Amino acid sequence: SRAGVSSRNEATGAVAAHLYETPGTYFVSLSITDGTNTASNSCTQIVVQDPDVVFAGTNTICVAATSLPVAGADGCPAGAAQAVSSDFSTAVNTYQTAHKRILFKRGDTFSISGQAAAIITDGPGIVGAFGSGALPLIQRTTNNDILEISNATTPTIKDWRVMDLELDGMSSTPSLAISALGGMDQITLLRLNIHNVGWGISFSSSSLDWWNTNGHPGHTLWDQLTVADSTLHHMDDGSPNSGYGIFAAGQHMALLGNSVDDVTAGTHIVRLTTTMTGVVSNNSLSRQGSNYTLLRIAGPGWCNNANPALPIYGGPDCNYTNDSRPVGVEGANSGYTENVVISDNRFLTTGWVSLEIGPENGNTDERVRNVVAERNFFDTGATSGYHVDVNARDITIRNNMFRISDFTVGSKGIGVGLRTPGSIEPPPLRVEIYNNSFYSTGELVGVSVDVNSTDTVVMDNVAYAPNGNALHALLSDAGSANLTASNNSSDAQVSGTSPLFADATGTMSLPSDFQPTGGSYAIGSGAVVPVWSDFFLVPQTSTRDMGAVIH
Repeated sequence: SRAGVSSRNEATGAVAAHLYETPGTYFVSLSITDGTNTASNSCTQIVVQDPDVVFAGTNTICVAATSLPVAGADGCPAGAAQAVSSDFSTAVNTYQTAHKRILFKRGDTFSISGQAAAIITDGPGIVGAFGSGALPLIQRTTNNDILEISNATTPTIKDWRVMDLELDGMSSTPSLAISALGGMDQITLLRLNIHNVGWGISFSSSSLDWWNTNGHPGHTLWDQLTVADSTLHHMDDGSPNSGYGIFAAGQHMALLGNSVDDVTAGTHIVRLTTTMTGVVSNNSLSRQGSNYTLLRIAGPGWCNNANPALPIYGGPDCNYTNDSRPVGVEGANSGYTENVVISDNRFLTTGWVSLEIGPENGNTDERVRNVVAERNFFDTGATSGYHVDVNARDITIRNNMFRISDFTVGSKGIGVGLRTPGSIEPPPLRVEIYNNSFYSTGELVGVSVDVNSTDTVVMDNVAYAPNGNALHALLSDAGSANLTASNNSSDAQVSGTSPLFADATGTMSLPSDFQPTGGSYAIGSGAVVPVWSDFFLVPQTSTRDMGAVIH
């Protein structure tokens, strides 16, 4: 699902995340460069324990649907306990304790016929699979969620992994595949195949707020939440303006290598309501609901004396009245979603916006700052919205590609401005847009900057729309303050002069198609900006090109 040729064992940016699966000792290397000088360090050591040792003997339970497993055979570890149960929730709820690994037999089918399975015990623990063949199939046969995480009375549990399962909602609505109902830290969801549900994965902070204010205090925002290498397909809960692929809040969060597709009857593919440090990388996101977003990142809700925060966001002591909160204030009471890297993803939009950074609407003050979006491939059909919509501060959009089969009237590649005219959030400030490439077979406005934005930078971007007699512009600016714009395609070049992209047929379906070839006006025409490599991580030189790929 990677957009280019990046490796998930290597990342760039101020925030990175990686999931280790093979036992051993690993050394993490860090290199910092300013384009000329580089400093490196490889002193961080990570030790990955062997689950066969951590969960040795009867701390592992092999569960089959029809016949008793044999320890030491067919993938069931030697010395493991064995059980027969065709009910997934009964098995999870019966056998979970600390230091337990519950493994379900691959190829078997299990049901959710009573209450949902619920992880309410402190870890470490694993719910996973044993054997070979197809993933264990968990089918929802009654009006219950499939798996619940924590509850009102377990706010401090931690350290569980749920992996290698197929969760089928059987197209029953409403339903949730995985729903977090209470506080819990260190949660890994790995290689899950989730489909035909109302909501795929839900970590909604409203449940924590409810318990904290209704007799069950102590719930804090989830920390160290990872969803990796999972597939979520067809989310529809039967209600208009509802249903999500992933809906999540968390302190430190990572979405890595997932494919999330088809919420066309619902809303957003992925909606992150709060994160203090996050990575969204190497995912494929496609087919959101009409007038909704593939990836939407918002803040927790600004708080002051007139609007005190709920306990998980700092409680009534969160009394800032303006945007003066220092960057060094970090954590759940900072008031921001911040420190997020969005990289190497593929976006296929059929709705309104591919990536939205900012509040849900003009009536909510949900602040976002310090986000980098880079090396993403936006592959779109006709749309009437923005492909990247920025209503935030200190945002960098660099080295992205936009392939638009038909930009309709009013569409923009990247838009910078308030969520709506008269929105209550602070206006955008210090948004920097570097080295992006745009291509459209219809209309094209690469970057649109509203008058309310300040200190916007637009440099080294290249755009081309080969079909004439339509609105074409690299930059549309309504008179914003302190705009810096240079070394971009001119409007005449956008509509009439080819940058000689590598794709000779004009389909532009691959990232490599955006490479400028010999004689292109984009070669050597860029300014030196704080971008140290291109879309394919090829290092920049002192001679810069326009666009996301250097020649």
